[in-house]
Amino acid sequence: MYKAENSKKAARPFFRSNVGKWLLHLTVFSIFQIIFMLTDGSPFWSFLNPNKVGEMLQDNFKPFFDQIQIYSSTHLNYVTVVWGTAVVVHGVISIVKSLHNNK
Repeated sequence: MYKAENSKKAARPFFRSNVGKWLLHLTVFSIFQIIFMLTDGSPFWSFLNPNKVGEMLQDNFKPFFDQIQIYSSTHLNYVTVVWGTAVVVHGVISIVKSLHNNK
């Protein structure tokens, strides 16, 4: 019993680290990508319609978004590109911080 509690406490610092938080973010992103693949083409995703600011961003970044067409749903493509960019930026920042802290 004591060893199990001790191992839980030993695992917690990893998920408090920058790299651990990024791996959690990457895992959630991956799970949602699987959900997107399974539900692509469903009318369920129509609630992701953008507001005025979102429409302006779509117009400005349309050439970039048009190059990345993973799903048949435009909504899911936009979400994937924006969220994927956030995951990559988060990963780079986390790894740089981790390397900087190890010095």
